[in-house]
Formats: sequence, structure tokens, C-alpha cells
Amino acid sequence: MLTLEYEGPHYLSGTVFVRANTTLVLQEVSAGAPLGQVFYSLDGVRWNEYNGSLMVVAQGEVDLGYFGLDSLGRAGNISTVRLFVDDAAPTIVLTPSAVDGVVSLAEGDVLVLTANDSTGMTAIWFSFDGGATWKRYVEPIEITEDVVISYYGVDVLGNVGSVIETDAHFEKDEGIPSLFIILGIGAVIAMSVAVIYLLKKRNVIK
Repeated sequence: MLTLEYEGPHYLSGTVFVRANTTLVLQEVSAGAPLGQVFYSLDGVRWNEYNGSLMVVAQGEVDLGYFGLDSLGRAGNISTVRLFVDDAAPTIVLTPSAVDGVVSLAEGDVLVLTANDSTGMTAIWFSFDGGATWKRYVEPIEITEDVVISYYGVDVLGNVGSVIETDAHFEKDEGIPSLFIILGIGAVIAMSVAVIYLLKKRNVIK
């Protein structure tokens, strides 16, 4: 019986995610007649003799098949493992989307960072000080002033994305401008004075 082990970046999740520099090692674990030869295939058609280590460089999904022949020439069962070779860095999407390089937010709005990556396991990091300090993204971000947000992602295989910087503009809710408040109060006072004057003129009040 053969077992498949991984030396280097890998992530087991049904499909086995690896990088092109991950070494695949086939080892004998069963008792009985020792293995004479081990063969593997990446397409189920062409079989190659295993020489002690194996790397799969083609990106994307591939089914690795392997089996061994013992010293008596008896073939073991073929085992198959679905691999996904991933050297691509994750991309991070910022919501709301930027318009002309600027994201506009009103009071109550938040910044949301979402990762796009084959593994589905990506850590997102962000900074508000040009990368001097970084925080891991765990929930939507609320801002109360204009900022420049920097962000990037690192997937479970160690692929690191590029740092992206985006201006975020916070539109303050100033409420009713003071001038309109003053004018409104003035109008109420003027109307009250006019009403009192008319009532006095008609001798309703003295």
C-alpha cells in the first residue's frame, strides 16, 4: 500500500490544494512483499515511473493516480487524489466600489472587503496609515472621516496579493444649516409680531 505525503504548502479540503513547488512523496506503508516500482499518472492514460519525488507545475485541477508493483510483479490498486495547483495571489474586492478612485460613504455606511481565491481560505489585511501598521479584517469597517485604506490578501498556501490603496471620502451629515435655522426663527418671530399688531389694531388685545 502507498501513502501520499506533501512537503511544502498544501491545504486539505476534499480537493488537495498545493503550489507548484510542493513536493509530493509516495511512500510504502504496508507489510508483505516490498515494492519494486511505483507509477503515477496525471491524466489516467500515460503512466510514469516514480523516482522519489514529484511536483505538479501545471496550474489548476488535476487528478493524480498512482500504484505500485511488488517484487513479484503484482500490481496494487490504483489510488487517485484530486489536486488543485494554485500559485495565483488572491484578489480583494472593496465595496462600495470606487468611482474615479474614490469611495464615498455617508453616515452609517461601511467598507466591506471580500476575497476571491480558489482555496476559499484567505486572510485580509488593511491599514489606514500607509502600511505602517496592519490589522486583520474580520468585520465591515465604519469610518467617520476621510481616509486612505490600503488592503491585500494572503491565502492559505502563502500566495500574497498586491497592496491596493483607495481613497475613502466620508460625507458628513451637517443637518439643517444654521442660516436656515436663523431665518426660520426670524420668520416665526416676524409673523408673531404681525399677528399681535393686527389684534391690537382691532382692539382684540390691549
